[in-house]
Amino acid sequence: MSIWLHTALATALAAAPPEVETLERTIQKGDTCETIALELYGDGSHVDVIHRYNPWLGAQLPHHLEPGQTLVLPKTLPPPLPDAEVTVTRRNVEARAPEASDWSSARPGLDLWRGWRVNTREQSSAQITFRDQSRVELRENTLVIIYGGLGGSRGKARRETAEATLDRGALRSRLGAYTGKDDSAVTVTTPSAVAEFAGGASLVTVDDTGTSRVANHGEGKAAVRSAGAKGAKGPKVRIAARMGSRVDKDAPPSKPKPLPPTPAWIERGPATFVAVGGLGGTIQGEWGAIAGAGSYRVEVSEDPEGSEVLTSQVVPASIHRFEAQGLPAGDYYASVAAVDGDAFESPPSERLLLTVVPVGLVSPGAAPLPRPEPTADGATPGLRGPLRVLRGTRLDVPLGLRCRVDDGVPSRVPVLADAGEHTVACLTDDASPVPGF
Repeated sequence: MSIWLHTALATALAAAPPEVETLERTIQKGDTCETIALELYGDGSHVDVIHRYNPWLGAQLPHHLEPGQTLVLPKTLPPPLPDAEVTVTRRNVEARAPEASDWSSARPGLDLWRGWRVNTREQSSAQITFRDQSRVELRENTLVIIYGGLGGSRGKARRETAEATLDRGALRSRLGAYTGKDDSAVTVTTPSAVAEFAGGASLVTVDDTGTSRVANHGEGKAAVRSAGAKGAKGPKVRIAARMGSRVDKDAPPSKPKPLPPTPAWIERGPATFVAVGGLGGTIQGEWGAIAGAGSYRVEVSEDPEGSEVLTSQVVPASIHRFEAQGLPAGDYYASVAAVDGDAFESPPSERLLLTVVPVGLVSPGAAPLPRPEPTADGATPGLRGPLRVLRGTRLDVPLGLRCRVDDGVPSRVPVLADAGEHTVACLTDDASPVPGF
């Protein structure tokens, strides 16, 4: 069996200190970040400003200063940085400031401050980057509230930690992969749980009843405790790699249990596909069954890290194959995860690289192509039904491919010379078959 995934793009960022007039300050014996912040800005808690303008000091607070070192510092206290930023959106993503009553469209580059909400609608997704470059990804129908970072408090060494509240939906973090630091951290609060992650990869989901599922997909540290009726309480439960814990409302976390095994792709099919006449192409893949799986989640992304998700769907356990249609020329990356009967999800598989290459159609005398007519079942012409063209239309096949009409000789310029319905099949230069049309 197979599942048809219809697909429907975005950018990224890096936060930099605002441009203000600066000065150089040479460290004297006895200087600390706190005393310098108090002297320049009237408040010793503004040590985060020193770090922002002198990243070579490192993230750990308080910084150890040596006499003779030189700091670059703003002459006056700069405006605060946002707590986070929207870096990727797909389809219908909304945001709302704490004081606003209406939602507005969230676009990449939108600054997010404490209390801002980000909401993804059906078949939509988003990525949020926090000030310390920790990133989280929101699946469809997910609502997140931003609570920013916790800077170092007076006299204490405290790592900045990204904080967010997940009201509903699914949030994925892959901390070390984005920040380059194995100790980057994020805290996620849900209606039933408080989850803490340091490095690695994780997945937190909240269902309609408020039950949370916390899964440690990587080699980082993960822990969860009950949120309780009056805020976070109860002992932490540590979650080892490839384990997960469930937290019902007003109940302690369950004993961690193994996550389902990760499915593997069956790499016996094609990896190259064609998009014909500007109509888009169809990619496909097949994976091996996982014993005991209740379903599978298939994702198709435009980037090898899987952050720019085109589509994400859960399919029944009887399905081990997918097709995604209408894709323009380019590279795509597919992953699959197994989901057990309690909705715990395995780490995703390795991403399968699938490439769509364009095959142009050139009508005789450069006449316009006939307007496509809907097929009997209403499908897009050329995807599941014949594509009508003029007799004598030539195929413009790109380098690396050769195509043939019916039983003809493979060529880079085959011609549809006869009236009637024809099948076009293509080969790569190394004779690997490419699905035809």
